[in-house]
Formats: sequence, C-alpha cells, structure tokens
Amino acid sequence: MPMTTLIQRLKNPDGQIHHAFGGGIKNGGLSNEAMEGIKNVWAFDYMGNSRFEYGKVAEALTKIKDYSQAGRVFFGEVDSIEVPYICEKGEEDEVKGRILQLYDRKLRSSEILTVENPFFREAMTVDKAPYNQFGGWLELDNGFMFFKNKKMYNDTICTLLLMSIFNDKIAN
Repeated sequence: MPMTTLIQRLKNPDGQIHHAFGGGIKNGGLSNEAMEGIKNVWAFDYMGNSRFEYGKVAEALTKIKDYSQAGRVFFGEVDSIEVPYICEKGEEDEVKGRILQLYDRKLRSSEILTVENPFFREAMTVDKAPYNQFGGWLELDNGFMFFKNKKMYNDTICTLLLMSIFNDKIAN
C-alpha cells in the first residue's frame, strides 16, 4: 500500500450539505447526488490544505465504491480500540496496523506521513469540543474508512455502499 498522507476527518452529520472544499471544483468533485446521500451520514471537516481539494475525496470514495461493487470489500474492527473499518480485501492487516499507529499518534513513520492531523487519538479519548464532533475518517491515498461513531459506520455500509445511493456516479 502507498504511504498514508491524507486523512479526511468526517464530522457527525447534521443533515446539511457542508462545502468544505476549495479549489474551484464544486463539492470537491462529488456529484450533487453523492452530497445528498452523504449529508445524513457524515459531514466533511474543512482540512485547511489544498492537497485535500481537486477531487481527492471523490477519487477515494470512487475507489471504495468500485471495490465494494466488485465484491472485494472487507468490513472489520480493530478490537483493542473498538474501531470498525472498511477496506479492500487483502489490505485488512495493513489497514489495522495504520489505524493503530494513528491511535498511538505515530503520524510519521514508514507507512504514515500525515499532512494534517486527523485528531484520531484525541477523538477517541477526549469527550469535548472540538474532538467529539469527529465520528469517522476517510483515508484518501488508499481508499479506506474507519470510525469512532458506530452509527456512522452502519449508515455508511447500509446507505452508501449496500443501497448504492451513489448510483455509479460519485464524481461530477
């Protein structure tokens, strides 16, 4: 797997469409249909770095959709910290390891070099603002997701993956 550098923070949903992307690409490259489907599952946090723009989120979600539709999706959990995740089959051990590294605050290693802090450890251990607003994370370099919020995880599976709310059109 390529190095993890970009992890998009996902906030707990509030039913609104949040435009957290710049770069001149509407919805960060996501279709209006995708944004409508997402708004009740999660909200994108503004990352404050242009490397998250120009369709990077749409590319990662498209990758997840593609391997899901091809029957190569793996649903697992990092048992020691009770963090469910979604990744491509065959990558589960690597994904688990990276999630544990993030939990241990190893934001710079041979596998991880994050551009922006995902605040994963803080969200898992501190129950106050701003950390309690984060319910999930979307890794953009390899296309996997992991969650603190179990409802967000279940809604992602049911609403976005299994019910194909993207209708084969994530990106514009």
